[in-house]
Amino acid sequence: SPGMVLHQGPRAGCIANPIIPVDLVVSREIIPEVKMVPRVLDMPFAEAIETLKKEGINVGRISEIASRVSPGIVLVQGPRPGCIANPIIPVDLVVSKEVVPEIKKVPRVVGMPFEEAVATLESGGVDVGNVSRISSRVSPGMVLFQSPKSGCIANPVIPVDLVVSKAPKIEVKKVPQVIGLPFEGAVETLTGKGVKVGEISEISSQASPGMVLHQGPRAGCIANPVIPVDLVVSKEIVHEVKMVPRVIDMSFEKAVETLEQEGVKVGEISVISSRESPGMVLHQSPRAGCIANPVIPVDLVVSRQSPEPEPSPVQEPEVSPEVSGSLKAEVKEIPSVVNMPLDKAKEVLEQEGLKVGNILETASRFSPGTVLSQNPKNGCFAGPELPVDLVVSKKRSRLTLRRLARLRR
Repeated sequence: SPGMVLHQGPRAGCIANPIIPVDLVVSREIIPEVKMVPRVLDMPFAEAIETLKKEGINVGRISEIASRVSPGIVLVQGPRPGCIANPIIPVDLVVSKEVVPEIKKVPRVVGMPFEEAVATLESGGVDVGNVSRISSRVSPGMVLFQSPKSGCIANPVIPVDLVVSKAPKIEVKKVPQVIGLPFEGAVETLTGKGVKVGEISEISSQASPGMVLHQGPRAGCIANPVIPVDLVVSKEIVHEVKMVPRVIDMSFEKAVETLEQEGVKVGEISVISSRESPGMVLHQSPRAGCIANPVIPVDLVVSRQSPEPEPSPVQEPEVSPEVSGSLKAEVKEIPSVVNMPLDKAKEVLEQEGLKVGNILETASRFSPGTVLSQNPKNGCFAGPELPVDLVVSKKRSRLTLRRLARLRR
């Protein structure tokens, strides 16, 4: 406690001398002086020691490590800065030193037995990483590949992976049958047998969409992991409906071009005399608006120039007004015979005093013997010397399913 006598001199028990006084040592309250460990990180080594000594702190163990920092710089201190300084506990320092790189290269171990390759790598200070084994014709246990390759700079962090040969295991597999299976099931079956799937082709078919129609190689062949199996899969048939265009009153060249643009073939071409300009289409079969069939062509009736009557060398006699009136009476309006049977059409024309000219038959969906068109048309005026040409329908030849399939091919 403060104020207590701690020591006296002379000591108690000595002979008292009036000349010699007794000295006393009295206690007082302790006032501790707290010091903190200063920060010496990133200082040069000499400056750090001087700073610590000023604070009355001893320097402890000094370690050096290679670093990219300039040599002689304090990297670590312990105790850390800010801690209460203890005169008994010194401050240890870690100081940077110049990096002296030791360059090693990865040795070549390809072609060595596996045990020898491992020993070679370890002696070069390189660790062995993943070891894969694959079937090969090389003797089992030989190194076939290494990564990183030989000659690269060895990194103690990056190991060297090795691929080592093993005896091949011959397993004969056959290509499974996948025709008739859905596409997903076929792929699952092939991959389950270790066979790769190659090119996938789609064709329109009457089978359900997505069904396998063909495979190559065929089922039962020896499966080769290098050769994939190509598949032909059915897809839904998309019917593209086209209509026969109207080409009547067009020139023949324009009509052919129009039909070909619509994918319709030109069939039989018949030429008849007509008052229309030569080369004009007078009739077509099938008619415009019908569904176009690539197998059934469109037959055309084209006009040609009517032959001009040769002039008579005999001078025509004068005709009296009464006779001329009778001649005028012979000019009659041509009736319509379209859609009539041929016999009925002949009868109607003959009743009107008109002759029947050329009769042309063309394939049509109408009943055979039906008049499809006439020339001159109904409503025109004609005399007995100008015949009426007719286009009549005939029976269309039927195509069997087999023949239709051959034509499509």
